[in-house]
Amino acid sequence: MEREESLRLEAYLKEKLHPGLRLVARDKAADSMEVYLGAEFIAVVYKDEDEG
Repeated sequence: MEREESLRLEAYLKEKLHPGLRLVARDKAADSMEVYLGAEFIAVVYKDEDEG
């Protein structure tokens, strides 16, 4: 994910779900990020690109 995309997504998730959320880039996957609430890992989000 591009830096700008990840910042927009993080701001959206903070607004809609919880202000303590943060996104962390994954080392080996450019199309996804890990979601943490404080120090607790809670999810992985993936970029979905339409092919058509």
